[in-house]
Amino acid sequence: MTFTITLTKNDIVTQYLYMLSVNKDHKKKRMRMWLMFPAIYVVFIVMELLQGKPFNYWLLGLGLFWMVAYPFYSRWNYKRYYTKYVTNNLQNRIGVATEVTVTNTAINFTEADSATNIKSDAVEVCVAIPDYYIMKLKTQQYLVMPKAAITNTTDFEGLLHNMNIAMEYKPNWRWK
Repeated sequence: MTFTITLTKNDIVTQYLYMLSVNKDHKKKRMRMWLMFPAIYVVFIVMELLQGKPFNYWLLGLGLFWMVAYPFYSRWNYKRYYTKYVTNNLQNRIGVATEVTVTNTAINFTEADSATNIKSDAVEVCVAIPDYYIMKLKTQQYLVMPKAAITNTTDFEGLLHNMNIAMEYKPNWRWK
């Protein structure tokens, strides 16, 4: 099976955001940041109460505001960061036509000036998210392929199955 993919900035950003969303250390970091500031506000409230000052509602409000607003801010901030990163550092990957050939033993990527051959043993898993297939290699690298570029996704998934590449389906995945 042969098809041509041309990656856009959004394709590459989605790949990076997916990598972040499955990283356990990153999830822990975001959870710590989400809980840290409200905990600091609670400590300030307790300190003021112990000093005999009246209850400080604005500190409580700030803590609650942070707990509600931080997930939205965090999503926006990471997406903004990776969009800038791709724009500044990966311009040479955007808009380049790549011919992908999937055989029973390997996946070949051919561009105008280079070619890459990835054996099926090197692929750990292929994850199907709403608009993309993201392949995770055993070297912890990721490859993104837009589903729109693949003419017959059923045949593609069948070839991956024949190559003993595990498939994961995440139809509800989105960056959050």
